[in-house]
Amino acid sequence: MTINQLVKQVHALTPGFNGINGIDGATGATGIGITGATGSPGLTGLTGATGFTGSPGATGFTGATGLMDAPQSFTGATGLTGPTGATGPTGDTGPTGPTGATGLTGATGATGLTGATILGLQAVAAGGKTTGQTPGALASSEVNNTATQTWRPSVGSMTTARYLFQMVLLNDGTLLAAGGQSSNAVYLASAEVYNPVTQTWLPTGFMSTARLGFQMVLLRDGIVLAAGGIDQPGGTFLASSEVYNPATRTWAPTMGSMTTPRIAFQMVLLSDGTVLVAGGYNVVNNHLITLDTSEVYNPATQTWTPISSRMTAARYFFQMVLLSDGTVLAAGGLKQCGIFEVC
Repeated sequence: MTINQLVKQVHALTPGFNGINGIDGATGATGIGITGATGSPGLTGLTGATGFTGSPGATGFTGATGLMDAPQSFTGATGLTGPTGATGPTGDTGPTGPTGATGLTGATGATGLTGATILGLQAVAAGGKTTGQTPGALASSEVNNTATQTWRPSVGSMTTARYLFQMVLLNDGTLLAAGGQSSNAVYLASAEVYNPVTQTWLPTGFMSTARLGFQMVLLRDGIVLAAGGIDQPGGTFLASSEVYNPATRTWAPTMGSMTTPRIAFQMVLLSDGTVLVAGGYNVVNNHLITLDTSEVYNPATQTWTPISSRMTAARYFFQMVLLSDGTVLAAGGLKQCGIFEVC
């Protein structure tokens, strides 16, 4: 009997078992490439390497007829997906540089025989007198750049050549020059204004009298006070004072005059807005007397009041300045007869 006949017989006698199914082949892992991380700004993240593709599952054994099912192959495992690369941070914005400090505004320079006044970073010198082959008063003016310490002529000259005059800086930034003496020995009542923007001079109103050897100061309200001096060669020593109004470009006498006529004295604006004059010289009984007296001008009443205290030394052609603590310093000068008259 053959094996097939024997199997059929067994099937006929006993409910036969189906053949044992063959073991399915495991599914192979599907390979997926790992994606590379994104790099810092400007660098592209590396692309992850492609995962290995799972090898095909082994083919299952084929069961005996009637005992095993048909085999199935394994699918390869799926490869891991690579993580996304981190985005690089944005660079910080650099800090803004600090603003530079504002430069200091120049103070008003002291007035000498030749007027000189500082405007911001520029100093203006004007007028004066020359000696030599062609002596005489000057009408020219020049500007000093205090940053570079260089001088250059201004665009325009003064309308009148003058020396021994006075010059003050006005609140609007222009300069007022007044009085003095011309080349032909004429004492001047004329005045003029310098414009630092155009560097030119324009005439303005005349003083009520010619003045030489006088003083001039800017008051708190922008008005200019002029006082003292002498009106002509061999003329009158002056006690009178007057004020200039820049708005109207005119002069007007003050209500009161100084208690003492004086020339070659000094005058300063005090912290309280009043004005102190001191020293100088005067003529008494045809004799020149050097002065140690002083007095104060009140702008509110336009009057003068003498100070009982005297200077420790009579002096003229000296200098006087207001200190930061409100006191006044006087220094130097001469103590004998003046140069304008014979003692």
